Amino acid sequence: MASQKKLGEILVEWGIITQKEVAKALEHAKSKNLRIGEALIDLKLCNEANVYKALAQQHGMEYIDLNKDLVPSNAGTLIPEEMMRKHLILPLGMESGRLKLVIHDPLD
Repeated sequence: MASQKKLGEILVEWGIITQKEVAKALEHAKSKNLRIGEALIDLKLCNEANVYKALAQQHGMEYIDLNKDLVPSNAGTLIPEEMMRKHLILPLGMESGRLKLVIHDPLD
């Protein structure tokens, strides 16, 4: 089984950052107790959208831009509001008999 690519590797492959910037972000992350994606954003080496797109790819998930993708009007009825707030999730509807969700952090 192939190992999962690291976030920095994905962003380097995409030409967003360099390997040297990955090393700088890793140092910053370690010193500030951050995740590498947070460090990349903190250092302004990468924008949030690119980090989130890379995280989605890393975890085999689809990236959804809520500014462009439509949320169905009944989305709020699919999951209790308290659960949506607690876990920072938003249901997008049903797909092939499964509930499709937007999640804030795929590492949670």
